[in-house]
Amino acid sequence: MYNFDEKGFNIGICRTKKRIVSKSQLRSKKMLGAIQDGSTEFISLVACICADGTAIPPALIYQGESGDLRDTWLVDFDGSKDKAYFAASEKGWTSHELGFSWLTKVFDPNTKAKAGKSKRFLLTDGHSSHVNLRFIEYCDQNEILLAILPPHSTHRLQPLDVGIFGPLANAYSNEIDQVIQSSRGFSRITKSSFWRLFHAAWELSLSKKNIRSAFASPGIHPLNPPKILNVLINKTPSPISSDDEDKRKTPGSVRAVRRTIKAIQRENGTLSEDMQLAIRALERFSIQNEILEHSQQGLLKALIGEKKSKKRGRALGLIDKDNPGEAQFFSPEKVKAAQQKIRDIESQKEQEIAEAEARRAQKALEREQKAQEIQERRETRIREREEKRRQKELEKEQHRAAREAEKQAKLDKKRQANQVNSKRRLSDEVMESGEDDSSWRPKTAVSRSGRKINAPIRFKD
Repeated sequence: MYNFDEKGFNIGICRTKKRIVSKSQLRSKKMLGAIQDGSTEFISLVACICADGTAIPPALIYQGESGDLRDTWLVDFDGSKDKAYFAASEKGWTSHELGFSWLTKVFDPNTKAKAGKSKRFLLTDGHSSHVNLRFIEYCDQNEILLAILPPHSTHRLQPLDVGIFGPLANAYSNEIDQVIQSSRGFSRITKSSFWRLFHAAWELSLSKKNIRSAFASPGIHPLNPPKILNVLINKTPSPISSDDEDKRKTPGSVRAVRRTIKAIQRENGTLSEDMQLAIRALERFSIQNEILEHSQQGLLKALIGEKKSKKRGRALGLIDKDNPGEAQFFSPEKVKAAQQKIRDIESQKEQEIAEAEARRAQKALEREQKAQEIQERRETRIREREEKRRQKELEKEQHRAAREAEKQAKLDKKRQANQVNSKRRLSDEVMESGEDDSSWRPKTAVSRSGRKINAPIRFKD
């Protein structure tokens, strides 16, 4: 026995929330209400539950004019462990085509093996998307017993309305409220963050106990017809899950501080005023530290969510090209394959970018090496020119010294010749005067430069 129905989500609208405020704030009349995102983007849910306490994977219809999905909408969807079906329509609403597609591609494959040779009983309301000739004929051909609830009675008789959609809406509102409060209103709720919030609410609300209670409350299973009549007389509340509220534990560090304070008080009895003041300050600072850490984590998540929401999405390419106008639900396997294809393309692009960066780095290194070689050749030429210049200067210096030596040799030779001529003239003068050679002694002579010239020893006395 199954029951299926649709439910719409305005992805940024919370249900009524309660807040604890001081009397002064309440009397100031400045407290208008709880902060919420307010996004009115619409997403439809097609849910189906079984009387044995199980549920078929949810089918979500996103709002998209092209009919295709964007990769950023399912950035948090992991096809390897998450199970859900996705579609897109112009306004995010269901239609005849999407209703029939859900019956053939979602309900039938997920319940046929379980039913075996038995027939399946499908309970639904009278909406036109699943009460039409094609829908009814398919049910008749595939041994699906279709039961239509009376008009204006679904709030009393339909299990999903009685026991599932209420807790689901509350859980989803709690998820939105937690995100908004932790990020101080900086985080926006978009289609890219819807699956993460919805999946947490779905896992919390679609418990086995809730589903069985949803069928039992209107007396459908176990069958109890008088039960609904008694409800009309004595109205009973919808079943509430015992695990609706996720009770938060007190942070460990603050608890540790308080336990320590109690232990000190037990050991020491009455404490001094200074000690009590220090203990109060310690407790206050511990609480403030926990609050600041909590705020920091919320703001960090908000920044990450904003970064994801601003990322421009691309089409996953799931639409059947042969039948582009046909309404289609896309299975988790197809979504996973499309996501993997996009990841492969992005990985290839990253690899190409890395290779281009490596080529640019290699070219830069080659340019640097070439510039270094040019600089080394330039320096070598400079050193060679400097060496040639020094060699030429050395050769010029040697040539100049050789000329000076040759010039000095010529002067010395000329001086010696002058001395010899001077001696010859003196000898000729003595011979002409007829003087005795033995009595003659040469006189001390002076050179042209004024240097004294000593006569040889044989001419001295």
